[in-house]
Amino acid sequence: MRLYDFPLSPANVQPITPGSSVHVENGLPATQALSAFSVECWVRPRNAAPWQGHITQHTYPSAYGFGLFLANGRVCAYLGNGGAFQDAGLFTGPSVPEQEWSHLALTWNGQQVALYLHGQYASGNAFTGPLVPGSAPPRLGAYGSLDDARVGGARLTSRDCGSARPRPAGRA
Repeated sequence: MRLYDFPLSPANVQPITPGSSVHVENGLPATQALSAFSVECWVRPRNAAPWQGHITQHTYPSAYGFGLFLANGRVCAYLGNGGAFQDAGLFTGPSVPEQEWSHLALTWNGQQVALYLHGQYASGNAFTGPLVPGSAPPRLGAYGSLDDARVGGARLTSRDCGSARPRPAGRA
């Protein structure tokens, strides 16, 4: 299911102060249960801060839809029903190096969650849902740099997850 195709626009540097985020105007439908889902981005963390939300549609403590995070240097994902936090929706993956670009992807096919690092399957677990984005506004954020953030209503394959995606242009 394709939710929305964003038109191409020129890239602009958007500095984000550590601990802050950019609110995205149009999020996923708040009450629509999704049957499949994916998010991906390039991230270059400045440090291994305790909790860094990169692509999220959640608000602590009561509106948890989804999120792709770094927590203490490890990739984490959350899938929820748009309501209160539930432990069963939190998934932890591999470590990510500081000060280096890493491609992260989270996919879900309605039954299985998969986390990818640089296009390689890193970890996964069963999750039967429901996944409901909830009423929280979508946000993009990083303690460092974030590039090429994408959200989709279909599960990506390992071929789709970063292996064919170049590192952000002009960045070492």
